[in-house]
Amino acid sequence: MELPWMLASLVIVAGPFTYLARHYAAAPARVPMHFGIDGKPTWYGPKQALWAIAALPLAISILVGFQIFSGRPIKNLPSFLTLEQFVFVLAAFLAVIFTAGVALQLGRLSIGGFLLVFVPAVASFLLMALLG
Repeated sequence: MELPWMLASLVIVAGPFTYLARHYAAAPARVPMHFGIDGKPTWYGPKQALWAIAALPLAISILVGFQIFSGRPIKNLPSFLTLEQFVFVLAAFLAVIFTAGVALQLGRLSIGGFLLVFVPAVASFLLMALLG
């Protein structure tokens, strides 16, 4: 087990929490939680729900980390990455996507800006997974 990769993963998933903590006070009491195809909000929720969204990368990284600690390998993992490096890449991918999602919900990023972050991140992650 390579502890530095696991610690780096935890630092990376702190990104959404850090971003949200910096902008939480300025957030309105109700924030958009769902966006239609036209980019307009279709459902609103309390701003406290943003903390749950920011926690998703951490939760997913912890679940994958537990799988690694239990000794069960992840099948079809690209051979050029160790399990710990894969968790780090996954954590970085999720942190970028969810930080952009929180920025979108706080009105600091448009749907177009979100897609400029989301599409390349997903394409890069899928290429890494498929070409490995």
